Amino acid sequence: MSDPGSEGRLAALFAALDAAFAGDALRNQALPSTVPASGLLIQNDGDPGAPEYLLSPLQYEYTHPVEILIFVQAGSDGERRPVATAARTALGAAIEADRTLGGLCDWVDIVHVGHDEIPIEGAAPVRQDTLRATLTYSLTTPLA
Repeated sequence: MSDPGSEGRLAALFAALDAAFAGDALRNQALPSTVPASGLLIQNDGDPGAPEYLLSPLQYEYTHPVEILIFVQAGSDGERRPVATAARTALGAAIEADRTLGGLCDWVDIVHVGHDEIPIEGAAPVRQDTLRATLTYSLTTPLA
């Protein structure tokens, strides 16, 4: 089997997150003008950066950060917070259930970086939670 490269790993991460998230999920998209009532997840793939080199045999080791944004819009902070917490918990459980994304990564970790309230004129604010998933994997070529 050929190595799926970075794209295959990112697609596997998105599939795991999408399956665990109750709302809509998008990949590498700008925030739409409305947030669905069930919430919105956006995975921004980021850049794997330069690899570290491992010798014997030659391997290119990547530590690829991926930004995950969760958007929740409800009437009050008391309503937004539990929905965001439930979403973070579900995403964390999905990653913990398969830290290798089916053997595509050596390790996947996910952390909550923070949250913000985005004011919307004439509507309830949107809560944005930012998570960072870190995919650690090795390739035999830096061109995959």
